[in-house]
Amino acid sequence: MPPKLKIVASGEEREIPFTDLVTVGRSKKNDITLSDDSVSRSHAILRRLADGKYYIMDSGSTNGTFVNEKRVLVPSPLTNGDKIRLGDTALLVFQHEEELTIPDDDDDYTDALATMVATRTVIQKLTVLVADIRGYSRMTEEVPVGVLGSLLGQWFRAAGEVVEKNGGVVDKFIGDAAMVRWLPDKEQKDASVYAALRAAHDLHVATESLSGEYPQLPHPLRIGVGINTGQALLGNLGGGSASDYTALGDAVNLAFRFEEATKTLNANVVLGPDSYVYLPDEKKQDHYHTVTVKNRDEPITVCAFAFEELPALIKTGR
Repeated sequence: MPPKLKIVASGEEREIPFTDLVTVGRSKKNDITLSDDSVSRSHAILRRLADGKYYIMDSGSTNGTFVNEKRVLVPSPLTNGDKIRLGDTALLVFQHEEELTIPDDDDDYTDALATMVATRTVIQKLTVLVADIRGYSRMTEEVPVGVLGSLLGQWFRAAGEVVEKNGGVVDKFIGDAAMVRWLPDKEQKDASVYAALRAAHDLHVATESLSGEYPQLPHPLRIGVGINTGQALLGNLGGGSASDYTALGDAVNLAFRFEEATKTLNANVVLGPDSYVYLPDEKKQDHYHTVTVKNRDEPITVCAFAFEELPALIKTGR
């Protein structure tokens, strides 16, 4: 018998068969749609790999994915009875009559990662930029749908041009946000961070220009940017028509968290410690802040900048 997923959310319980690929999130495009504001639009992927085992991967969600209250940072194997929490309250229970066990030794986990590599999935160091349009929810209430669609289409095109100009790759557009990634250069380790800073400044300029074309907006179009560098899972995640070449993992999640921190810090751009380490010390003075990140025991020290400060900062790069 194939495994099942028991879903407990919003006071409702139901069971569904576990197919080879199950996507979970708030968007109706997912195989499992959860009406919970703490669940991201694309929250997690559950997948059966060629080794016959079942794994769960976080899709860069805002509030995290947990298996038995342990946060999922890399693809994690599932065994019978595992409790999967998404966001604050949504719960999935993995059920399999033929109980699957994962040995404690490291070889099996290495084999699992090797399987993922065979399906074009690798663990790779990346620099990730997340740019989000400010006040988008208010605009959806006050701006006609046709106008909003035209605005977003132009912004996405502008973002794509900016990213291409600065040597990055648009990983995905998510609602009113863009996620971009760079592979760090082994010879020039700071290159990806400075490319992300240039892209942040250029996208700000493009956003301001676009805003002037829409006088009916309730407020000027603005963006916030989070930048982070770290290890991520990169590859074809999904199967068949649902296959998506993307990056997942803690480094990606933190880029989203740092973008959110721009609001509380009253800043335009926030960089994580593994990104700002490449900036000159004199440029970081008076720019350090400590932010509390959900699901992290210790606060994280970040560097925050205004868009107007970026040109001088970018000049320090090679």
